[in-house]
Amino acid sequence: MAEPLFIGKVEFSAAEPVNLGGTPVIRLHGELVVILNELRAGAAARMFAEPVVGSSAVSLYAEGSGDPQRFTSLSPTRRAEAEAVLRARLTELLPALDHPTAGPLLRRALCVGIDDGLYALDDGVVIVGWGMVPAGGPQDEAAITDRVRAVFARFSPALATAGEGWLSGRPLTAPPPPPAASARPTAVASPRPAAAPIAAPVGASGIAVPPKPRPATSALWLVPLLVAVGAIFLLLGAWLAFLHMSREVARQPSTVSLLDERATNEAIRLQQESNRALEAELERARRAAAQPEVCAAEGPLSLPPAPERQRIQPEAVPQPVPQQQGQAPQPFNGSLAQLLERGVVMVVTSGQRGVGHGTGFFVSGDTIVTNSHVVEGADPAQVFITSASIGRVIPARIVARTRGAGGGAVEPGELDLAVLKLDQPVPGAQPLGFTRTAERLTDVVAAGYPASVVQVEQGMQELRQGRLQTPPEIVLTRGTISTFQTLGNNYTIMPHTADMSPGNSGGPLVDLCGRVVGINTFISRATAVADRVKYAQKTDSLLAWLQQNGVAADVRDGACQPALPGLPFQPPAATPAAPAPPAPIPPAAAPPAAAPPAAAPPAATPPAAIPPASAGPR
Repeated sequence: MAEPLFIGKVEFSAAEPVNLGGTPVIRLHGELVVILNELRAGAAARMFAEPVVGSSAVSLYAEGSGDPQRFTSLSPTRRAEAEAVLRARLTELLPALDHPTAGPLLRRALCVGIDDGLYALDDGVVIVGWGMVPAGGPQDEAAITDRVRAVFARFSPALATAGEGWLSGRPLTAPPPPPAASARPTAVASPRPAAAPIAAPVGASGIAVPPKPRPATSALWLVPLLVAVGAIFLLLGAWLAFLHMSREVARQPSTVSLLDERATNEAIRLQQESNRALEAELERARRAAAQPEVCAAEGPLSLPPAPERQRIQPEAVPQPVPQQQGQAPQPFNGSLAQLLERGVVMVVTSGQRGVGHGTGFFVSGDTIVTNSHVVEGADPAQVFITSASIGRVIPARIVARTRGAGGGAVEPGELDLAVLKLDQPVPGAQPLGFTRTAERLTDVVAAGYPASVVQVEQGMQELRQGRLQTPPEIVLTRGTISTFQTLGNNYTIMPHTADMSPGNSGGPLVDLCGRVVGINTFISRATAVADRVKYAQKTDSLLAWLQQNGVAADVRDGACQPALPGLPFQPPAATPAAPAPPAPIPPAAAPPAAAPPAAAPPAATPPAAIPPASAGPR
């Protein structure tokens, strides 16, 4: 058997089923097909699409080939062909309309509840919405009869005559006149008295013709009549039994087909939902890799804006223990990971594009270095820093930043730096030192807050909602320096293999002694080979720019000799000419402030022209 072809769907909000004896006509499709097949109208029976009734709609299927097309959308030639087929099928149905069993069901089935329910296939025509009336309309005999005439009158002159009483059984055409009544034989009357003879008729010749004697009647004629009536009842019983068995047999395959069709549709629906879920997951992964925080060579990227773009409300900052800038750094009693946890922060901004974040690191207790594009477009009053070791959100001011060509946003390959200033030093902050000593294959560690990793933490969920109460943990990745590349403006960048992604912008790239060898800035994507190259700005350009902006830096050149396990972490000694960063302060208590050395540079002040910014790509 050919697979049923889906024709269309009718919502119950548009059309309602017509009832016959309290049962919707569309649920009697199997009985209708059986009766029409018995009446040699099987081709016409295929016009009534097989219904699959749901809770809010009925879907209709038919056997055939080709794409179902409404009559109104056919070309003139094709429509004329389809209408000719419909006329032939309606003519085939006319005898069944007066059948005692099929007639009431068929007349109601021809009521089409939608305005455009005639469809054409390559090998026939199909009715969609049969056995239905427009939703909310009347279902009396007059309304159903009017609906039949409105749809089929132009295809069948006989159906055009359907009128009052037709639904109850009145034939479409006037019945033929009844035959003339024949005189039934009567019993012979008793002889009349001779005194009253009956006058004989006069023949054409004028001779009286004697009347013919009336034949005597008998009750024997009732015998064959009774035999005939009995035979008729026997045949009627046999026909009804055959009809019942035929319906049962025909119903079985139809039921199995419907069950199989429903199971198939359900399997298709579940697979489609699974496909949509997988596509959504792939899209989220693609956006996470393509949109958040690092500037890529292919274009600017940014985190999706917060749903309500609420302004970030920092917690009240307690009075810290003062920390003097330029104080000689003390050996850090901890591991490299602990050093970076104290020295690296998340930079959070808010502006017209919503909430975004990048990374920065302390160069003194109240000074942070990051990328210029991290704060590009940010509201100056909506720049904050936080970390798990700090445990709260602290407001920051942009006091210096680089600009791109023409004073616009910085592009990959241009010097990309910014300095943030806090109102007070942060207790426990660990400023990081710098080194110009770096070679190919030098082991390095990238520290920051890549969105692809921290986006699952509770803190990032809060950040997208415009608040941040639980700062995410820092992410550390290890790699080596691949090479050094000098651009046309004497600006050196370092490709390296330490993994990073959007959100690492502005974070430090350190050697195993914890010295900053570069600042992670952008990723170049070679889409043809699905390759990602991570770039950091080398400290040479960074140190020169910091000096121009009056920011002290602790420079510690020389070979790196990482501390052995169990020994305090201590970077190499500082270069004499370089100013010293502030001393580290444990989280529990701050040491007494030390007087700055004479050579210490003045505290950083904002440059004269720092234009206001709004949120932008990170």
